[in-house]
Formats: sequence, C-alpha cells, structure tokens
Amino acid sequence: MIPVYQTLFGEGRGNCGSAVVASILEIPLREVPLLHGGDGTWFQKLWAFLGKYDLQPEVYARQVLPVDAYAYVSGMGPRGWRHACVWWGGPEGKIVHDPHPAGGGLDANNPEVPLWWCVFEPKDPQEKVMILPDQGSAVA
Repeated sequence: MIPVYQTLFGEGRGNCGSAVVASILEIPLREVPLLHGGDGTWFQKLWAFLGKYDLQPEVYARQVLPVDAYAYVSGMGPRGWRHACVWWGGPEGKIVHDPHPAGGGLDANNPEVPLWWCVFEPKDPQEKVMILPDQGSAVA
C-alpha cells in the first residue's frame, strides 16, 4: 500500500474513494476514475475498474473481514459526509491511511452511517491474491 491523497473535496464531489483504490493498488490517482460523483453509480464504477486488474470488490462485515488484506472502509467522516479510508488487520484492525490531507478518519460509532469494508479479490476463485504491507501484490 502506497498512500495516495485525494485532490477533490466536498460532499458528492470528493475523490477519497479513488485515492483509497489508488493507495491499495499502488497506482497513480490519475489512473483511477472518479468513483463518487453524486450519481449513485460509484460501486458499478469500482466494479468495472477493478475488472481491468482481474479483481472484484467483495463487501464484508467486520467480524469476517480477512486479516491478510487491505480493505476499503467507508463511513461518516469528520466533515459531516461519507468518507473512505484504507484499513488493515481484519476484525481487530485499524485505519492505516486517510486520504484527506487533514486526516480525521471515520466515526465508527455513527448509527446512521455504519462502517462497511470492501476487499479487492481475484475474479478467479482458484487464485488468491493478497495485497501485503510494503511488499506489493503476491499470488498465493
């Protein structure tokens, strides 16, 4: 994971999600499409983009989150709207990168905007890809 910071800001206009994807995949932000644009199609855009890498997004509940992969985590941010960060460490893990320059993470206790996690997994279930800290992608 290489930290990438968002360059667009504001509710429905920010690119924190794109920065999280770029961070996890270790690619430049300019290579990731703007996922959030207020049109409600961000997950479809994410799915289509990850397909170029033979990956697909898998949403997990915290209690079954894999411990050996970075995750896209989303919830209520400190500026009053949904935000995304990079998570590591499974159910007992933590945010390891906030793409907003001011930081602030996520509000894990907001009952109206609960946290959810998404791991980028291979399309082929026979091939397990783990994105490991400081080692890039490894095929197991």
